[in-house]
Amino acid sequence: MKVIFVRHGEAQGNRDGVVMGARLDLPLTEKGREDARETAAVLRGSGFEIDHVVSSPLVRALETAKIIVEELGLEREML
Repeated sequence: MKVIFVRHGEAQGNRDGVVMGARLDLPLTEKGREDARETAAVLRGSGFEIDHVVSSPLVRALETAKIIVEELGLEREML
C-alpha cells in the first residue's frame, strides 16, 4: 500500500500573502484550479493505481481533491 499526499493548489490567501490556517478558509484561485489539474495529469502518468481520495473539509483542500477526482474519473472513490 502506498499513500500519496498532495497539497492544495494556490488559494486566495496564498496569492495575497495571508496566513490562512484552519480559521480562514478561502477558495482556490484560477491558478490553484490549474495546479490541481496539473497534479491530476502527473498522477495519471505516474503508474500508481489510486483506490481512494481523502480530503480535509477545508474549501481549498476539498476543491483541489474534487478537481483531481474528476480529472482521473474517480468520483466513486472520494471519501
